[in-house]
Amino acid sequence: RGSPRATPHRRWPLTPHATKGEEAAPTGNPGHKPQSSILNTDAEDETGEVKYSKTNDVVVVENLRSVVKQIQDLKALLNPEILAIMSVYFVQGILGLSSLATTFFLKDEMHLSPAEMAALTGITSLPWVIKPLYGFISDTVPLFGYRR
Repeated sequence: RGSPRATPHRRWPLTPHATKGEEAAPTGNPGHKPQSSILNTDAEDETGEVKYSKTNDVVVVENLRSVVKQIQDLKALLNPEILAIMSVYFVQGILGLSSLATTFFLKDEMHLSPAEMAALTGITSLPWVIKPLYGFISDTVPLFGYRR
């Protein structure tokens, strides 16, 4: 197809023998085969003459083949390692969603101010902040009589 700017006079659907300046024969003409929908695509050569027309059935079959090929490629890509990585990202996303729900719960139901919510979140995350430090210390010094 030519660019839309180059062929503003073009009207669809075109018959296989129509050129850029000609439009399709009206539907009532005896020799005219109506083309069923806008899925109809035409191929042109350098002169702009239509070489052939793809009917809806051909376009649908090509689209289905393309979808099947994409699904086959996706199956080849999804090995167990990739699925494990994808599930980790999914779980992280769900945890982020639950933290959003927690924020709204604290704001709407508990009627906490932003400063109170920040303090509560800081206090509840304190064990996770201390955990690496505790791990390094317990690896070198026996704490409470135990060494990891």
